[in-house]
Amino acid sequence: MNQILMVLFTLVMLIPIHLSYADNKEGVANQLNVYTLKSGDTLWDIARTRYGNRHYSSIVMTHNNITASHKLNIGMAIKLPGLDTLMEKEGVNRIAKEEMELILSANTLFLSNVHILVNARKGTRRQQPLEIPDATSKDLIVAANKLDQAIEKLSNVKSRGHEVPKSMILQLSKIPDELKKLAAGSNDGYGYDIDMIHQRMIRAINNAIHWSREES
Repeated sequence: MNQILMVLFTLVMLIPIHLSYADNKEGVANQLNVYTLKSGDTLWDIARTRYGNRHYSSIVMTHNNITASHKLNIGMAIKLPGLDTLMEKEGVNRIAKEEMELILSANTLFLSNVHILVNARKGTRRQQPLEIPDATSKDLIVAANKLDQAIEKLSNVKSRGHEVPKSMILQLSKIPDELKKLAAGSNDGYGYDIDMIHQRMIRAINNAIHWSREES
């Protein structure tokens, strides 16, 4: 049963369901960063294809001022800029540019190694230690260190007149240790640990957007 659950989770993580989105000439493949909704599209599918994980749908909703996913209309244009561009457009860089660059850099390192972590778990038993490639371990440790730096720097943002959301710090603070565990070969057998890093990173980024809007 554990093996079946792991396979199912891997498929959800790696396979974009709505392939027409990836093939849309007016979509991300053409680097226009705008996608026109068609029948059958979901924000989960769009977020997974554009940003690498379905949970980015919350950021898509925030950036496009979508209050409920069921209020989507065919023909609606969804803006999907890269995260660095999104931080600029949302004004986050105005109050915490250096901190967000560290966070997004850490996120990029994590995302670039997710497929390696998932593949390393194929055919393994739950909690069986894994042999992680040295390059992946190094990337994950660097990502953890970048987040530690970002958290420390965010503590000084308040002195510049901006109150950092506690929820943002809380989400970020849980990630470095999780990254270090993955770097050491930690394996929960299901991939929930990987998914939780996705979720916490996304929540922190989303919190940053709301923070910037409140400060403007």
